[in-house]
Amino acid sequence: MISFSKGIAGLSYIEPDGVVKNGSYVFAVHEEEYIFRQLLIENEQYFLKPLNEKYPMIKIAGLDVIQGVITQRAGKRRKELKHYV
Repeated sequence: MISFSKGIAGLSYIEPDGVVKNGSYVFAVHEEEYIFRQLLIENEQYFLKPLNEKYPMIKIAGLDVIQGVITQRAGKRRKELKHYV
């Protein structure tokens, strides 16, 4: 299970030019709303998986709905930057 730190020591960032790959946590647009989901790529098909299983998985046509990749800075040093994949 993934965890995201709280408070100033654990800031999450949206990188618009971040590398999008299977398993990345992304910020996307779906039905004119911004959502935070995990990208899954299976058999050349794309899905947005919610963190909360009460919500449905969404099939998307391609990566054009992805607005950025979520990263988190756990501290002040560059090496403490986490890419969630």
